[in-house]
Amino acid sequence: MTVKRGIDHLVLCVNDLELGAAFYRNLGFTTTPRARHPWGTDSCLIQLTGSFIELLTVSRPALITADSPKTFSFGAFNQKFLARRQGMSMLVFESTDVEAVDLIYD
Repeated sequence: MTVKRGIDHLVLCVNDLELGAAFYRNLGFTTTPRARHPWGTDSCLIQLTGSFIELLTVSRPALITADSPKTFSFGAFNQKFLARRQGMSMLVFESTDVEAVDLIYD
């Protein structure tokens, strides 16, 4: 069985989304308009061939939910990351068959 795997996108955390997006526009990239996520983060995307870069900031900290033993909080993870530094917080992979990938990595 051939399972397609690859990089879907990179998450780059920034303290100031407008400044981060302007930096990439000055490099020649096109950014999408700001998107608001219901879990307290905002992002702009830089679309590449077959993948993208997500510039992300925590915009509404009161909406961030904490991690629990059985759930992952995307907002909390990136909020903790931004408390220490800016930069690549996540590398998100793609797959055509998530169950087969789980078997590969078990």
